[in-house]
Amino acid sequence: MGIWGDWRLCPIPKINFPRFSSIPNLIYIFFIKNKMEIKLNFGLKKKCFIIILIIFLIILFHNHNAIINIFTKFKKAFNLNLNTVEQNKSGFNNKKLMVKKNKILYVSRHDGTIANFDYIAKHLGFNITLLRPDYEYGRYPECYNKDKCISFVKEKCSEFDYIIICDTIPDSFVFLINKCHKKIILEITNRFDFGIRDKNLYKIFSQAIKNKNIIVVENNPFEVYYACEKNVFIKNYYLIRPIGNPPNSTVMEEHKQYHDIVALIDKYQTSKLLMQKLNEVKLPYKILPFRHGGPLVLSTYKAIIMLPYQVSVMKIMENLRYGVPMIIPSEKLLRELIKGEYCFAAKQLFKITNGVKDYIEFYNDLYRDYFIYFDSFNDLHNIIKYTDFKTFREKEKKFVRHYEQKALKMWEEILDISIVKESKIIDKEPLCNNKVFY
Repeated sequence: MGIWGDWRLCPIPKINFPRFSSIPNLIYIFFIKNKMEIKLNFGLKKKCFIIILIIFLIILFHNHNAIINIFTKFKKAFNLNLNTVEQNKSGFNNKKLMVKKNKILYVSRHDGTIANFDYIAKHLGFNITLLRPDYEYGRYPECYNKDKCISFVKEKCSEFDYIIICDTIPDSFVFLINKCHKKIILEITNRFDFGIRDKNLYKIFSQAIKNKNIIVVENNPFEVYYACEKNVFIKNYYLIRPIGNPPNSTVMEEHKQYHDIVALIDKYQTSKLLMQKLNEVKLPYKILPFRHGGPLVLSTYKAIIMLPYQVSVMKIMENLRYGVPMIIPSEKLLRELIKGEYCFAAKQLFKITNGVKDYIEFYNDLYRDYFIYFDSFNDLHNIIKYTDFKTFREKEKKFVRHYEQKALKMWEEILDISIVKESKIIDKEPLCNNKVFY
């Protein structure tokens, strides 16, 4: 019993709130997240009645000033002890509604995903600790041989409020086979079974994702479809693309010199084929090493010409964020290239209806206006000559600023800042044609 005496939280009724996130978020912060203490001398029923009455008044007024006035008067009248809430001219800022800095354990081997989520965590007010596995892909950590990592998982789940495993999802299996009372988030960016060697893990994964404390996030729409192809039905999930924050090492130096020429990146067979084709049409270009220095370096060139080799890469959003025009073959031309010797990571998508548009980010409707497409290598001369690259760069940057807000809002849902769960995708039927699942 504290200085406020015996108190309880009133059960909040299920209400269909208006589609205005500040209102339910505010209710959540005041009545659930911050567990407000009520200094009252009358019974629980009266307390519940007053709380519920305030909720309906908020919905009725549907106005920020009214909300402030109601809570101010209520606080003075009943001497409530509420956590401070900051307000600005535009209303309530969800980022500032968080009082407690929850701790996140982020498990990843990929610098791009680490930089991306570090940006998200800081903007949402979380403390993040990085754990980078040092054992081989498809193997288990040393603790598995000791006690199947029971002690390790218990320690981490006691220390952190959220566990996020990204990029190499098999690194999550020690958390999936052991008890953990915290929310586990599986952020799939590179096929959920990448590096997998133990086929039993398909069944373990399939069963684990049915647990309400385990959330699946895909950073591109192919991940859930691919899982379906592997007989794993992911029914509930979020689709949250990267927001384009690159590793710090790539944005530390200034690059002011502008190069009035297109560039291409030395990337195995893609650069070899590109150089061959560009030489045939006598198009001048600069070839950059694979470790070229990141989007700031690329932004000093007129544009980059690239061939998609994968359904999605972190560099799409990184380039858009820093205004790097990307010139790529149209779907029609890519299909022609794939009929030859050009290798693409998911060729099966070219055989299904809308497979390219739905599951390859370079041709997805979301990004369609932010790539420059060419149907023939002969077209490149005119594209480079007549494109207003300055305007195009600004359009790219504006798109990323807009999408960043959308992505942060979805992460707010996952990390329990918002109680409005409107972004979760629920598939009633599998995306692929498989009928048998683990």
